[in-house]
Amino acid sequence: MSISKMFGLSRFKNTTIIVLALAIFIGINFALSYVSFRLDFSQGRRYTLSQSTKKILAGLKKNLVITFYASSTIPTRLIPLKQEVIDLAKEYVGDSKNVSFSTVDPETNSQALTNAKQNGLPELQFSQLDQNKYALSNAYFGMVLEYNNQEETIPQVTAIDNLEYNMTAAIYKMTKTSLPKVSVFGMPESSDPQNDNLASFKNLLNQQFTLSFDDTVNGKASTIIVIDDNLKEYTDTEIKSLEDYLQKGGKAIFFVDGEWVDSSLSAVPPRHNLFNFFKKYGVTLNQNLVLSADSEMVNFGNGQVNFLVPYPFWLKTDNFNNKYDYFQNISSLTFPWTSTLSLGKVSNVTSDVIVLSTKNSWLQTKNFTLNPQSITQPSPKDLGVRDIAALVKIKGGGEFVLIPSSKFIQEQYLSQSSSNLDFVLNILDDFASGGALSGISTHQVTLYQLPALPDSEKELFKYANILFLPILLAIFGAIRIIRYGKENYG
Repeated sequence: MSISKMFGLSRFKNTTIIVLALAIFIGINFALSYVSFRLDFSQGRRYTLSQSTKKILAGLKKNLVITFYASSTIPTRLIPLKQEVIDLAKEYVGDSKNVSFSTVDPETNSQALTNAKQNGLPELQFSQLDQNKYALSNAYFGMVLEYNNQEETIPQVTAIDNLEYNMTAAIYKMTKTSLPKVSVFGMPESSDPQNDNLASFKNLLNQQFTLSFDDTVNGKASTIIVIDDNLKEYTDTEIKSLEDYLQKGGKAIFFVDGEWVDSSLSAVPPRHNLFNFFKKYGVTLNQNLVLSADSEMVNFGNGQVNFLVPYPFWLKTDNFNNKYDYFQNISSLTFPWTSTLSLGKVSNVTSDVIVLSTKNSWLQTKNFTLNPQSITQPSPKDLGVRDIAALVKIKGGGEFVLIPSSKFIQEQYLSQSSSNLDFVLNILDDFASGGALSGISTHQVTLYQLPALPDSEKELFKYANILFLPILLAIFGAIRIIRYGKENYG
């Protein structure tokens, strides 16, 4: 027997190594507890601050204070969201030495409660199931940002999706001495907030722009928006004012129909009188309607009987011209009752298609059949890609985007699965703000649908999935049985 074994030196060495390894492990964990970092491997880097946010943070000259007011009595379902909000705010801190962040509880901190009330944070009401009963509770779950003696409030942060945009827009607003002006021309502002078809659109724009509704072309506006309501017929004088505005470098977005569809699902020629205006810049707005097999589910009914069906006239598309930055955070767009565009050549004007339908699209011209139960399926030869949005640039002048769907940004036609508002905000940001907030992604996990497959291939995948695992297990079992037989019976 060796001396080392006699005195147990080998066991001593093993014990020493284990103790030393544990000490190193504990020491590394203690040191890293003061360091915060995350690796983002998500699709499109959904949990990393956008370049637009980083640029704005880099321009901060004074201290930005972010305070998250979160009551301790929030429902259990909001606890994971609370941590997500904190993690996002810490990204702001980690990206700029001029940003500080804190979380306070107004229920246990009287000064925090006073500050929350002074900043106009509402006490939100939540419902939750507690011991088989629904219980109501009041809690604070909002944010206040302070910069250069200014304050911006985000009343509730109960959704993480657009929180980066809301926070960065608030910071941008406080860093600017004046905000770009955006004018809605020709459509009066709704006086009924409960039935305002542009409510979401206006709320988003007011974070970044000074928004007005004007009866005449506002020459001081950075961008003019024209939305067809089939009530307004633009006069020659008004059209001439639009032309002069564009020639002087103005920018515009037009939501104008090729065919107007009313609430009774009847198509009539629109009254806007802008067809020749667009032709002057080489764009023909066709008087047709596009249908697509890639469409939104729409709820139809008379109040007593309702049914949810895919509606081809509400086409969805992800077929974008990606050489433009408008689509950085856009997964898909929905076009309710849209028409096609045809681009021609005009001197001193360049035009480009920026959105196209998918290849499963077809057209109706005249004798429109809009009832979902009466739409006939197209033949394969009628299917194809259609041009449904264009960008026009005038040499020495301005530019405009034409979207041939007046309902594209209206409240009742917005789809949760599409990014219409984000898309328009990206255009406006480029037009009016020089791209200050473009490309800020929504912090959500996107579920991507499988590509469209022929029925024969769908059946193949279906039965392959059903049979693959049993067959694999059978093969594995057979191999084990054969090996066992060879090992025990030769």
